[in-house]
Amino acid sequence: EIFRRLGLHPGAEMSAESAAALIMSPISAAKRPLYRLASMHMVEEANDRRFTFHDLMRLYAERKCSMDDEDYVRSTAFENLASWYLHTANNANKLLLQRSPINFDSKLVGTEPLSFDDFAAALGWCELERINLTLLTVQAYQRGLLHIACKLPGVLRGFYNLRKHWSDWEKTHNIALEAARRLGDSDGEASMLNGIGTLMKQTNRSAEAIGYHQSALDRRRLLGSMVDVASSLDGLGTAYRDIGRLDEALKCLQESLAIRQSTGDRKGQGWSFNNLGETEYQLGNHAEALQFFRLALAARTEVGDQWGRGRTLHGLAETCDALGDPSEARAQYEAAVHVRKEIMDRWGVAQSLDAWGDTEQRMGNHAHAHSLWSEALNLLTELGDKHADAVAAKLASRS
Repeated sequence: EIFRRLGLHPGAEMSAESAAALIMSPISAAKRPLYRLASMHMVEEANDRRFTFHDLMRLYAERKCSMDDEDYVRSTAFENLASWYLHTANNANKLLLQRSPINFDSKLVGTEPLSFDDFAAALGWCELERINLTLLTVQAYQRGLLHIACKLPGVLRGFYNLRKHWSDWEKTHNIALEAARRLGDSDGEASMLNGIGTLMKQTNRSAEAIGYHQSALDRRRLLGSMVDVASSLDGLGTAYRDIGRLDEALKCLQESLAIRQSTGDRKGQGWSFNNLGETEYQLGNHAEALQFFRLALAARTEVGDQWGRGRTLHGLAETCDALGDPSEARAQYEAAVHVRKEIMDRWGVAQSLDAWGDTEQRMGNHAHAHSLWSEALNLLTELGDKHADAVAAKLASRS
């Protein structure tokens, strides 16, 4: 049974736990037959409790499953696999974003989802399963499992945002947006519109992001969830800021902060304070920016938002530098890099290393600046970020 069910798995590599989900049984029922299949060379053991197919064996498993299992059996098995991924990703997201699990209606039969002891374990699972998660979203949509195709990308957004897997983010969120629309799920549609807007900003498409965030905001105002309204105002405000419409940015961000203060949302307040700090910095109001960043740091430290702390420490560093205190800027950059490395935020580390290098260069510490820029360039090149060219140019001009 387990061999032919493996033909339903969308990925080239699968875990013993996901195999158990396909036969709707505990992991203990899957391990022995999997190792027996490996001993017969019908699957290959990639590493600890992960297995791969030879292409011909995969085709054979798919054919066996199609011939031996009824349609409803195949569809039920795949749905259980998809539910297992959704529940496990939700457990990972709880640690990555330090938030409560998202609620959804997706039954899981016979198999327990994975849980994670710490941030690194949760992030490691997401990276290991990244390709499978994208393929699963595609197939869930194609098989009519719209409730899963709609929810899974939203659960993964924190992971995508942290690791900057922009192509996966865009592909899965566009699928989820269409699934939400087909379901008539206005809340899900607004969430995906907001998520795509954030992606647009990060990939230098802020003018396009405005339309997505505005559409999300319009829907959320109708739905009446003030927490979500504040999130969309935040997104819209930062999109306006990115294209230089700073007055409109401030109006959105101030309204977002007022909502979050009225609801006691400390994590949200951290976002609002930080975004107001970045906007005041862009306006040249450095003293005001410094105050907002300090408020943001206090809120983010209070709620344990490490991703947010890294970003705020970076903002504090830039502001201290602008206020003529490069020594304090250096200390804040160092703290930002430390936090961002701890949570494996590669893009954030590169951002802080690059700006820290600028500060060291102005202080006359040319060798240190060169070292910082070199490390930043390596990370940006790995990420395929266009800013790599600007960092390379700094290194070339000072070599």
